[in-house]
Amino acid sequence: MDIDFAQPSQPTLTIQVIRCQRCGYEWLPRKQNPIACPQCSSRSWNGSIEKPKADIYSHKCLRCSYEWTSPKETSKTCPRCRSRYWNEGKIIYPRKCLQCKYEWNSRYKNSAVCPACHSDEWDVAPPPKPGEPDYIDYDNIPLTLGPKPSKHIEPSPPSPEEEEWKPPFEIHFEEEQ
Repeated sequence: MDIDFAQPSQPTLTIQVIRCQRCGYEWLPRKQNPIACPQCSSRSWNGSIEKPKADIYSHKCLRCSYEWTSPKETSKTCPRCRSRYWNEGKIIYPRKCLQCKYEWNSRYKNSAVCPACHSDEWDVAPPPKPGEPDYIDYDNIPLTLGPKPSKHIEPSPPSPEEEEWKPPFEIHFEEEQ
């Protein structure tokens, strides 16, 4: 008796790799028709559910220079630096102390004190001195006194009085011996 020990026929199992149409992730499914993509959790992984794509807006933070996209037209804060003023940039407020006339640039809208004289009333005009008018328009006071210099400044010639003038007395020093 001849016994044939040939290999019994093995059943073949074919597993198809699935690719998400939304994020491009590939995986071996546990079920024949998976419900969602395991990477992005999209139920439209096979493109069966057609949703209109939302508009994507790009933003750039003017404070930290971070760039990001969002489905909203505007954003409340920057995702990196959490600034609420991400789209305003670095604002500088020019300031002038009415007490000591010092000028500086501030990053804050409401500056607390003047950096030079440390006055907390830097934006309040000082009381008028006796003999001065009650109101002085400090915004229109020129920063330089006198005429504006011309481009070519030449010294004026000395007057004849200045050349000939001599002191009315002479000073003599005696040397000790």
